[in-house]
Amino acid sequence: MTDFHTHILPGIDDGSKNVDMSVQMIDLEKEQGVDTIVATPHFNFEHEDLGEFLEKRQKAADALKKALGSKYEIKLLLGAEVAVSPGISTQAGLEKLCIEGTKCILLEMPMNDWTGWVFNEIYAVTARNLTPIMAHVERYYDIAANREKIDTLTDMEVCIQINAASVGRISRRKIINKLLQNNKPVVIGSDTHNLTDRKPNIQRALHKISRKYGQQLTDRLENNARLLLKGNYAF
Repeated sequence: MTDFHTHILPGIDDGSKNVDMSVQMIDLEKEQGVDTIVATPHFNFEHEDLGEFLEKRQKAADALKKALGSKYEIKLLLGAEVAVSPGISTQAGLEKLCIEGTKCILLEMPMNDWTGWVFNEIYAVTARNLTPIMAHVERYYDIAANREKIDTLTDMEVCIQINAASVGRISRRKIINKLLQNNKPVVIGSDTHNLTDRKPNIQRALHKISRKYGQQLTDRLENNARLLLKGNYAF
């Protein structure tokens, strides 16, 4: 099982505060059957230097792997949750933020009304031969001005990531149903940040999906994850 969106690296963003917390979060992931974790700390070209971020990310990953020692049975892949901002598609080194070993990049849409430049940037990212994975798409349904624009987004050559916590929420039921039955590849991520209100919760979400839609859809979600990580998905 793959957790496609986590803030599990210690001390790098608003996620895990330290190595001990990260180890406990990974223990919870293992208990839920997760064998692959994609570490996606926040990154924003408007506020951060890419080189400094990559160095900080690597140090955090090295510290975590050292602490895990022989417990390091989970595959940890480095990536980032990259904020969509003006000019992102032209940034040098953008590919360095892709999920390790792939050309997939997790993108976070702005939390305001999406105007034309947003879609132009995403299209330009795909033109660089990168595959956008759009983080927690269901969250943007709360912004009334963007409800119809979600269809525009999902019609593009992008993949969709849904947060596990959103599955089963009555307020998100309509958009979750729509996204899960989309023809584009959909993957699940916990978007875990800590051990309290945003702890790893993949297993619960997949059980709910299996009960409502059947095991076949659950299997398809995991197959989507495997294909994306192997670079075998093509639009």
